[in-house]
Amino acid sequence: MARKATLVLFALCAAFLLGAQEAPRKVLSDRDVDAFIANAHGIEADLDALGDRYDQSYALGALASGGTSSPSSFLEYRNVKVPAEVEAVMKKHGLGDGGFEKYLVIAIGFGALFMEQTMAVQLQAYADMPEMQAAMTEARAAAGAMKAAVHPDDLDLLSRRMADLAAAFE
Repeated sequence: MARKATLVLFALCAAFLLGAQEAPRKVLSDRDVDAFIANAHGIEADLDALGDRYDQSYALGALASGGTSSPSSFLEYRNVKVPAEVEAVMKKHGLGDGGFEKYLVIAIGFGALFMEQTMAVQLQAYADMPEMQAAMTEARAAAGAMKAAVHPDDLDLLSRRMADLAAAFE
């Protein structure tokens, strides 16, 4: 679970880093986050059972299939038609309609918030090393860019559930 979730998160981060300029829409409810936390391992197992067709490369492949690397390409990807069997996995585990988009928003939002928390600690730890400060500042900027793809209300919801989400992503 941890290896696959990490790979998915990194693939999503890479996809996101292509940019996002449009305003994101709010997609999450408390119930969605609860369902993800309760069913993260089941979601991962069911996605694994689909084989290589929908692994971490799906995010990058779907993004590339749009034929664009414009700043809005990530948000365009959120609108790509997701295969029925992937959506069925999300519905089965309580994420309902648009479940894969909710899954992406949770992964991207959690990843951004987690990166920010980690970088804040690292900035303090390396306060006397300017070269590390520069690297950490760049990483925080990347986290900020990721956050820009998630609606502020969704980020707020995720930030309140960080400990539970961290356990789900383990």
